[in-house]
Amino acid sequence: MHQMRPEVTDSLSGTAQPVYLWHIAKDTGADMLCGRTLFGGVAVPPVQQGPAHQEQQCQLCLSIYRRALQSAAT
Repeated sequence: MHQMRPEVTDSLSGTAQPVYLWHIAKDTGADMLCGRTLFGGVAVPPVQQGPAHQEQQCQLCLSIYRRALQSAAT
């Protein structure tokens, strides 16, 4: 099982509202599948709730994870 870790980043949709960008952690350490380094013990400030609240998944992490699942299934 892989752990998901959030990163608060500037909006990916062009608004001023920050978003949680969720990454998939590798089996060990602080490295994400996409190559980013995010430490699990670091507190992530809450993103303001409301109509502009956004959460997105790191598309590179998801792509790498899907490929790994497909190769494991064959």
